[in-house]
Amino acid sequence: SKQMEVQEQNHNRPKALVAASGEIPMANLNLDNTIFAFTKIIWLNCPTDIMQGIAMDPVSKELFEKFVSVSSVVYRHHFEFVCQFFQIATAPGQQEQVKLIRKFHMKRNKNSVFYCTSTEINYGSLNQMNWGPVFQEMTQKAQASTAMLASEVLPKFLNSKLGFALINKIRQRELSGQQSALKTVACGLDKNAESFWLDMFRTL
Repeated sequence: SKQMEVQEQNHNRPKALVAASGEIPMANLNLDNTIFAFTKIIWLNCPTDIMQGIAMDPVSKELFEKFVSVSSVVYRHHFEFVCQFFQIATAPGQQEQVKLIRKFHMKRNKNSVFYCTSTEINYGSLNQMNWGPVFQEMTQKAQASTAMLASEVLPKFLNSKLGFALINKIRQRELSGQQSALKTVACGLDKNAESFWLDMFRTL
């Protein structure tokens, strides 16, 4: 019958990629690409802070490590050094900090600390070593390395699949209620609100 013909035609018709306005609730839209694009803009406005956040966050660190390991030996050493520095800087108490400083200087070959600082180590007198000046120099050099990575590497990383994966992972953490120093543009916004896209745009 004619009615069945019309039904069949409708059934075979390809579904519209973009639904008419108001048809799909905001909560059902996939805005991953929008969140990524907007977050990237925000992050590149404060790249040094973001670089520090990446170095201190295990998941972010792992993805950034993958990126630098295939892009440049120099960048890989600087990132490893920055991660070690922040591990020392955030260690609980001076004793724990000294233990980590000593540990990171023990490796003699291909040690990122020696690539990125000018500290001379006499391994025969390690127990008498004054680590205070060593840490001061590490602090200065880590600031320089962080700034260099932020300006030279972070933009490339954020334009890569690994950068997309990182922002996506952070968004998933936000949705599960986990707090992080790194935040997406959508953090704290109601994803079910009809104004969600506009709210994100206003955050820029």
